[in-house]
Amino acid sequence: MCLALLNPNIFLKALESAGAFCISILGAIIPALMAWKRRSYNQNIDNYHRLVPGGKTTLIAVISIAILVILNKLFSLK
Repeated sequence: MCLALLNPNIFLKALESAGAFCISILGAIIPALMAWKRRSYNQNIDNYHRLVPGGKTTLIAVISIAILVILNKLFSLK
């Protein structure tokens, strides 16, 4: 509480940083890894329906973009 009184913007900066990490991990990396795991598990099934469009390239792109967002946020912290 004292820190918030001394610097009112500190809470907003912490919330912004936490949001960038959580959204990147929970909204991009984990679902892409789950889709990757599901696809590798169901390779031998002929009538397997993919819920996530694209192939491994799309999943790699999603994971890469999420990692770039995290790295961008880490390097922009001051």
